[in-house]
This record gives sequence, C-alpha cells and structure tokens, in this order.
Amino acid sequence: MIDLLERLKTALAERYLIERELGQGGMATVYLAHDLKHGRQVAVKVLRPELAAVIGAERFLQEIRVTAHLQHPHILALFDSGEADRFLFYVMPYLEGESLRDRLAREKQLPVDEAVEITRAVAGALDYAHCHKVIHRDIKPENILLHDGQPVVADFGIALAVRAAGGTRITESGLSLGTPQYMSPEQATADRELDGRTDIYSLGCVLYEMLVGEPPHTGPTVQSVIAKVLTDEPRRLRLARGAIPSHVEAAAHKALAKLPADRFNSAQQFAQALTRPAGEPAGPAGPSMPGWVVQLSGVATWVAHHRSTVGLGAALGLAVLGAAWGWLRPADHRSTQVARFELALPAGDRIAPWPGTNIALSPDGTYLVYAGEEGTSGLRQLFLRALDQFEPRAIPGTRGGARPFFSPDGQWLGFYGDGSLRKVAIAGGPPITIAAVPEPSGAAWGPDDQIVFAGRFGLSRVAASGGVAPEVIVAADSGQTLGRPELLPGGRAALVTIRPRLIGTLSDAQIGVASLETGRLTPLGLAGTNPHYRPPGFIVYGTVEQSLLAVPFDLKRLRVTGPPVAMLEGVTVKTGGAAELALSGSGN
Repeated sequence: MIDLLERLKTALAERYLIERELGQGGMATVYLAHDLKHGRQVAVKVLRPELAAVIGAERFLQEIRVTAHLQHPHILALFDSGEADRFLFYVMPYLEGESLRDRLAREKQLPVDEAVEITRAVAGALDYAHCHKVIHRDIKPENILLHDGQPVVADFGIALAVRAAGGTRITESGLSLGTPQYMSPEQATADRELDGRTDIYSLGCVLYEMLVGEPPHTGPTVQSVIAKVLTDEPRRLRLARGAIPSHVEAAAHKALAKLPADRFNSAQQFAQALTRPAGEPAGPAGPSMPGWVVQLSGVATWVAHHRSTVGLGAALGLAVLGAAWGWLRPADHRSTQVARFELALPAGDRIAPWPGTNIALSPDGTYLVYAGEEGTSGLRQLFLRALDQFEPRAIPGTRGGARPFFSPDGQWLGFYGDGSLRKVAIAGGPPITIAAVPEPSGAAWGPDDQIVFAGRFGLSRVAASGGVAPEVIVAADSGQTLGRPELLPGGRAALVTIRPRLIGTLSDAQIGVASLETGRLTPLGLAGTNPHYRPPGFIVYGTVEQSLLAVPFDLKRLRVTGPPVAMLEGVTVKTGGAAELALSGSGN
C-alpha cells in the first residue's frame, strides 16, 4: 500500500512540492511545501481521511471559499484549497516562529502585559471576521501563531466549513469538532445558533491559560471537561495570580460567562475592557493602550452634503471633536463633546457632485477649500472659505478644478484642472502647471516638496516645482485601482484606498499601506476609504456605513495594532467610494 505522504506528494506534484510534516491536529495534518507557481514556502493542511470521506469535496470547497476574502494583519490568509486523489486540502502562508501552544508549553505562563496584548490583537481579528459574518469556532493556543512578535490567527473558518459541509454526519461518525477546554457552553451542547460570542468565550479561555498556566476547565476525559464547562465556574484569576489587575480579571470572567447574553456583545468590547481600569467611567469609545486612555479629539471633520432637492441650496456640515489629540492618564479622562454646525453656501451654489473627494482643510485648520458649482453658470470652481469669515471666495484660475490638496505649510493649493496637476498660491496669483496627467484620484503634498498622486497605473511622484515627468513608484495590480493617498510621517510610505478596477460595491474598498521605497502594497484589513494618519498613532477613515472610524497603527512596523472604533456618524460617502472627509494637519 502506498504511503499516505507519498500519495499526497504525487497528488499535488504539479502545484506544490511537499517537503516535510510540520504537525498534526484534530482535523488535519500540516505540511511544509514549496509553491511551484509563486516560488514561496507555504503550509498545506490536509484533512484527516476519515473526515474528508464524511464531508465530500464539493461542499467543503464551497464553504471554505467564504473565508478567502478575510484580509487582516492578525489573520492567516487562505491562499488556495482543493481536492486531489481524495485529499481535501487548503493552503496558507508559512510563517517562521511558533504557536502560542509551543510558547505555553515552554513557559507555562506569560507576563500579564503580553497576555493582554495578544488577547487584544486576536480580539481585533475576531471583530473583523465577525463583521464579515465569519465565526472561527476553534480559537485555541494551537491556532494562534506568533510571528515577529505578533499573534496571527490560523484556520479561520475551517471549523465552520467542516461543520457546514458535513452536517450531522460529522457527529454521527464519532468525529469531534472544536477542543473541549476552549468550547463555549453553547458549542459543547451542539447549539446550531452560534454567533461571535462563542469565539469570545474561547478567547477568554486562552487569556485565562496565558495568565495562570491552564484553561478554566480541565479533566481526564472529554466528557468530564464538557460537564465542567456546562456547570462549574472557573476559579477567580487573582486567587491564582495576585499580580493580575482587577480589570483584566473582570474582563476575562465576563468573557467566560455561561450565557452568551452575559458576555461582551463584541470582541471589540472585550479588547476595550482589557485596557480600561475597573471603576473608570466609560467615556466615548476610543483606541487605547494598556494603562492609558486615548482621548480621541481634535479632529476637524468637514462633511460635505449635497442636497438634491432644488431650491434648498447646500451647506457644509462641520463636526469638531474636542481640542487636541493626546494621551490622557485615567485620572485625567473626561468625555469629549461633539459640536456640529453648518456653513451656508451662497444662494444657488452647491457642492460639486463629481466623483472623488472635493474638499480640503488647511494644515492649521483655518481654511476650507471645496469644489462647488456656481448657481448661474453651473460650472465647477474651487472656493476658499476661512472659518472666521461669512463668505467664500472663488480662487482665481481654478475654474473646472477638482481634487484640491494643501501644501504642508498651507501656502499653496494643489488641484487638478485643464488636464494637468496644478498649484496656486493661497495669497493670490495665477495657477502654475506642474505636470500633464490623467485626472488623479487624489494627491498628497510631502514635506520634501514632492507630490504623490494616484493615477491609472498606481501611485506616481512628481516635484511640486514641475519641469520633470512623473514617475510611477507603486504599481497597482491589474485588477486594482489606488486612490486618495495620505503620506505618512517620514515620507517612506503612504496610506491608500484600494478598489477593484472594475465597478463593484462600496464595500469592496479597503485601506492599504504602500511603501514608496520598495513599491510594495499591503492591505491592512480595514474596509473603508479616505485614510488619514494622526499622531500619536491612529488611522482615521470613512466607511460605506457613513461612519468615521479610528484604529491604532504602528508607524514603525506599518501595522494595525487593535480594533477600529467609531468616532462619528454621518460622513458622506459617494457612489464612487470617496468619503467627503478632510482633517487638519494639526488636529485642531
């Protein structure tokens, strides 16, 4: 009889070169392999033969495709899946490092701060997946990989695919899905109406084990463990380890509640509870770090609303949150007030309804530029409005202009007009042509006096002084378009909006980061548009749901480090995917 490994090597020989076995789990065996087409190392997971026989290839492959669209920095992507010689397999990136199980086997317990950070990162991945209607169902240390100091969740949705594909035949065959020590009570009783709160329970079990060295419930048999999961309360964490902060203990035990209704409603709430000291009054939700509360304030957000009813004119809605971005110690925490008011446009004028973002706020937050339509002529024109003045003024030489953006010092305005990228001095004077380009989908002016703009082929760069042809520095994939770049401090990378080249839905838009040094484009796992970076480390962006979200961001590693939180509702998002959103450079 041919050895299973040799059979597998033969079955996948045209696509993958199987090198060696990496390990075995309850549902699959994982192999290190070489992807022959793309020239990279991958991990190939092969379902156990008895499981594959029960499930059937067609249904399994159909269900597993649901997870293929998940793109998040803390989720291990699904590269490929298939069936070959009765083997059901799926392919993921191969990451150097170890699993959380390996780490716990070696150290038994982790430092409290590190355990909390791992939990928060995994919670961010879960919250993202739950928002995309995907439940993991098998969160455990074996499925959390540690790579470059960051946790990455593997096998996302695999348990769901197996369950959905196999139905009742799975349990009838005697095979078990999930791991008893990390199963929620509803999963242990085979409740078919599971939601994201089952993953929250499992993550609570993982946090518990990282802190005290063992899961909340253990026993000599599967049946004894499940009995405890259903009936026993776990030992209080601080009785086992007094150094655990009380708010961490409270968050963990809330996640481990028997009834889903008694747990956190979302993984995002779980992450937030791990960062807020017990007894601290809950203010507006905001990204936070251990021991600190971030006051999400100081965003001057101009929201342009186009009123379609004839005769109503138009207005610019202004929402101002607080006075300054900053870190506040818990003792200094105070609520943020949101003020909203409208700046009326001259009678008959309206905001230009063209695609793209047609508003810009000066770096010091004192001037607003917008592309409007004059009531009498209907022609597009750029207007400048000072916050302390009642009337806007048309900027000479900008008739037909669009996509405005400010220079870092606020003295110049860049825009697109007459088939060219152009600039005009705020103080006055004729516009100056920088370079002839197709209409860009956004541009940003860097402190080195270089302008980065999104065009047909990706991101291009041109000197603001003009006189030289633009150069493409980040090429877009053939099926993608890039838009609305935001230069990050240091000038080595830019945030961008990534959308399919062919027309899709607004939900297809996502936030990415592009290296201007290497040309590499990396999705950040954030569904949205118009990203802006704000110190000390946040990305602020709009969503198709017309929300303004903020997410913590590591500027050095160019990674999202926590779940997004809502700051403001009612941001206008156009059908082309652009949000009418502008932030001042100072945050005032």
